[in-house]
Amino acid sequence: MGIHANCSADGPPPAVSLVPVAKGLDHPWAVAFLPDGQFLVTERPGRMRVVSPSGQVSPALMGMPTVA
Repeated sequence: MGIHANCSADGPPPAVSLVPVAKGLDHPWAVAFLPDGQFLVTERPGRMRVVSPSGQVSPALMGMPTVA
C-alpha cells in the first residue's frame, strides 16, 4: 500500500468534499472493500456489517469475537 502526496505552494488548495455512502453506522472504525462492490465496515462497539454499493447496511454479522 502506498500513499502519494503532491505538495505545492502555487494556487489555492484543491476543494475537498465529503459524501456519505451509508447511514446508521455506530462509529465506523475500519473498511474493507470486497470484489463485488460491497464493503465490510467494523463499528467501535465491535460489530461488523456489510454495506452495499447503494448504501444499504446489513444487520450485524454473527460470530464476531468480542472487543475488549
